[in-house]
Amino acid sequence: MKFQNDIYPFFTSKKFSTDLKVNLKNDEDMLLDRISMLEKLTKNKKIIHLGCCDHVDLINEKIIANVFLHERLYKNCNRCLGIDINTKGIEILKKSLKYNDVFSADIINDQISEIMEDTWDYLLLGEVLEHINDPIGFLNKIRTRYEGVLKKILVTVPNAFSYRNIKYSLKNLECINSDHKYWFTPYTLAKVITESGIQVSNYWLCDPYNFENKNIYRDFRTCAFFEKFLLKRHPIFRSTIIMEGIIIED
Repeated sequence: MKFQNDIYPFFTSKKFSTDLKVNLKNDEDMLLDRISMLEKLTKNKKIIHLGCCDHVDLINEKIIANVFLHERLYKNCNRCLGIDINTKGIEILKKSLKYNDVFSADIINDQISEIMEDTWDYLLLGEVLEHINDPIGFLNKIRTRYEGVLKKILVTVPNAFSYRNIKYSLKNLECINSDHKYWFTPYTLAKVITESGIQVSNYWLCDPYNFENKNIYRDFRTCAFFEKFLLKRHPIFRSTIIMEGIIIED
C-alpha cells in the first residue's frame, strides 16, 4: 500500500492542514497476519532483527504456538542477525535455543562489527518504536550510523485505530502495554519516519495472528468470522501497522 502522492508534502511539512484527510483504503484483497506479512517481505533477505528476544518469559510458549517472530524469521531469511539489549534473553537464545547469530548490544551506542562487516536488506524494528522516548531521534541515529550498510527499515507498531481499541473505548477504557509511550496511525508513523530522514515507501495493515489459529480464537465460528469480515472490508481497524522506509545516503 502507498500513500497518495499529494500526501507526501505533508510528511516533510512543505504543506500544512488542520483538517487533512488521508485515504487509507487497502487496494490489496488479502488479510495476512503480522508474522506472515513480515515473512513475505523478508523472504531470502539479509536482515537485522532489533528486539529479537521479545518477552523472555513467553519465548517457549510462542515457539510451541509457532508465533515466536525470531524463530520464523530465522527459518525464512538468508541471514537473520538478532540484536537486543536484554542480556538474559540473548543468553537464553544462545544456550537453550542454540542461536549463534544473536548479540546483546545497544544498536545506537555500541560498535557492532557483525553489522558493519556486511550489507543488509532490512533492519526490522518489530514493536520497538512505541517504547522509545524519542522515536525521531532514534531513527535518525540509526540512519546516520548505518546508511552505508543498510538499505531499508521495516517498522511495526500497534495501530491506534484498531478494532480492539474501538471496543475498549466504547467502554470508556484504554487497554495498553504500560511501557508504551505512543499510539501511532499510518500518517503519524510516516511523519516520524520522514522527519528522521528516511523515505517512506510502503505500508501494510495487518492483524497480530492468523485467523485460522483456533487456539487464539476460542469461539472461532462467531468471533473469527465477524472480525475477518470486518477487517477485510475496513483495513484501518487492523491491529498492526507495518511500514517500509528507504535509507537515502547523504
